[in-house]
Amino acid sequence: MVIHFSSEKQVDTTDAEYGFSAEKLISHYSKGGKIMIKIMENVMITVTGNIKTVDDLGRAVIPKRIRGFCKVDKGDGLEVSTEGNLIILRKAAPDDTASPRIDDLGRFTIPVDIRRALGISYGVKLDVYTDGSVIVLEKYAPACGVCDSEDDVRGVNRVYLCGGCRVKLT
Repeated sequence: MVIHFSSEKQVDTTDAEYGFSAEKLISHYSKGGKIMIKIMENVMITVTGNIKTVDDLGRAVIPKRIRGFCKVDKGDGLEVSTEGNLIILRKAAPDDTASPRIDDLGRFTIPVDIRRALGISYGVKLDVYTDGSVIVLEKYAPACGVCDSEDDVRGVNRVYLCGGCRVKLT
């Protein structure tokens, strides 16, 4: 999300420290009344771009930036649910002792029934991002950098290419 200021300055919120909210960002930049601010209504902030690998105990790391954004700290419980092939995490109520907890390193254990249902095992890469106030984990599937196909994709010189594009480039 980019916030446009009347002075033609833009601030990309991905550069802001984790745990920000649009309200805090607005008040921070309007102190002293020197900058006029124009904000688009109904803006949803999303934190993306975090690929994590599931370890041998079925744990995945929730990056610090995402934990801060969703106000989830070590020791907090997480309500775990699924929607299709997505794992949805919400902060659990403080009195919920059955939910998986976040450890000191930001890891939590994905329940075994969910791992089995979604085919998640040791070494599987997950894309971790936010959607509003929830944390979403999705199996990472690289796409071709040329045509966006997800079929037969392989890394070639730091670029992902599908079989068709690899043939065309050789």
